[in-house]
Amino acid sequence: MTGLNRVSNLTRVSLTVALFSIVCNLSVAAQSTGRKLWPRSSSVSRVAPFVDHDIAYQEEQAGQTGGLLGILEAQKTAIVGSWIGVSSEGNRIIQTYNADGTLHGSAQGEVSTIPELGVLTPGHGVWAHLGGWQFGFTAMGILYDINTGAYLGMLKARALLTLNDAGDQMSGTDKVEVFDPDGNLVFAATGNTTFTRIKFEPFN
Repeated sequence: MTGLNRVSNLTRVSLTVALFSIVCNLSVAAQSTGRKLWPRSSSVSRVAPFVDHDIAYQEEQAGQTGGLLGILEAQKTAIVGSWIGVSSEGNRIIQTYNADGTLHGSAQGEVSTIPELGVLTPGHGVWAHLGGWQFGFTAMGILYDINTGAYLGMLKARALLTLNDAGDQMSGTDKVEVFDPDGNLVFAATGNTTFTRIKFEPFN
């Protein structure tokens, strides 16, 4: 079981193997409407903001593209960009969320020279907007022997993430599962991860 325990530690290290970033500055858009559309909280339990659809329809008819509808459209892709994250165990994760709904990334500890631990490929997957500031993703990585290249199994990571109103921080819960070469579940764990958006910095 020693090898399996090491694999389980790796899976938590890699728990969100692949993911997202560059967010629209929604707080600025919200200020432009003069309305408070949602509570200022980063809780994972946040639900989609209340929207007066009559007002939204009127603004659409009037051609006010920067109104409520514009904000709601921006929310759908607010996770797009690159992020640096830290798991509840303190492991670093780097992820990129693409505008087409795909994602990829890497995690601290995904490469090891310990045969029992194996090597985890960079993660690839898909993400979805779940309403309001909430997003979810499913990502997968392949485990293999670093010396022989033999297939050792598959890692699957799923998460529920919530962005803050400024769009530069997100956090949430995740679940990681490891399957052996025959597809049998051999390990599962849940955890928490926080992310900070990677922003452009001018070269001076």
